[in-house]
Amino acid sequence: MGEREESVARAFVAAWCGEEYGEAEIARQLDFLSDDIRFHVYAWERPVVGRDAVREEFVRQTEMGIGGIRSEILTMASVDNTVFLERTDWMTFRGKPFTMHVAAVGEVNAEGKISAWREYYDSREISVRLGTDVGTSGSRGYDT
Repeated sequence: MGEREESVARAFVAAWCGEEYGEAEIARQLDFLSDDIRFHVYAWERPVVGRDAVREEFVRQTEMGIGGIRSEILTMASVDNTVFLERTDWMTFRGKPFTMHVAAVGEVNAEGKISAWREYYDSREISVRLGTDVGTSGSRGYDT
């Protein structure tokens, strides 16, 4: 159960990986999305709806300085059309190496396209790695 859905999710994650992150990677990603995709960049925020809007979001991310992405899926499971995955992403952000842990949930429709995708990040991890952490505990020894 879920083999097709897991295959789509794996291919979607692989689509954004490469030495650069630009038009070619964005085009590959969009091929996996339904026309009415509901994409949550941050799961708690309103989704970006529709392929054109998602494309704009991905372009915005490149303009923020995200590039050279590599992802490793650590764990994956599925129930019916829903896929859950845990991954580690390595990338450059504004020219510097950056690593983060991500959990994501995707839904694959009958046509084999992703119709919903929600990303879950640890905001504390991100703030520590970016050096914007204002907590008193410091970085706790994490490498960036």
